[in-house]
Amino acid sequence: MNKHDIFKQIKTELEKTLANTERQRNESQHEANQHKGRMQSRYDTFKEEAQMMVAAHEVRMAELRASLAQVQAVLDRPSVFKPTDTIRVGAVIALEANDGTRRRHVLSPTGGGIQVVSGSTELMVITPDSPIGKRLVGLKMGDEIEIDVGGNKRNYQIVEVE
Repeated sequence: MNKHDIFKQIKTELEKTLANTERQRNESQHEANQHKGRMQSRYDTFKEEAQMMVAAHEVRMAELRASLAQVQAVLDRPSVFKPTDTIRVGAVIALEANDGTRRRHVLSPTGGGIQVVSGSTELMVITPDSPIGKRLVGLKMGDEIEIDVGGNKRNYQIVEVE
């Protein structure tokens, strides 16, 4: 499994989201600028709403830029894990349920919910702040955890940490 490629995919998805957010911000700014004259009534809040959307998009853009910097830091300092190491940011984790099904996750500083592919393996990006991420940080290969999956509690064993 190539972790560098995995984190490049996360970075690419965040860059796409940033570009989309910038486009939406520009559209909102254009709408705010196009509104002519004074309000038609006290309920005419079109311009103010468009300006509020511009501000919201700018906040989101700042968050995305910070996220990109965090992922770039992981790319700049690749993590190597030994079987005895505890799980931390940069780890690729395989969890196996009692029925033998496996779930693979990558613990990233940001980008939770993004799906990435390494070879033929799909991985779900989780963050240390997510419920499952909080449970995994500090554990090691061989440890067991209970995870609520769709309202059902399932036991998993950590079978791989890369």
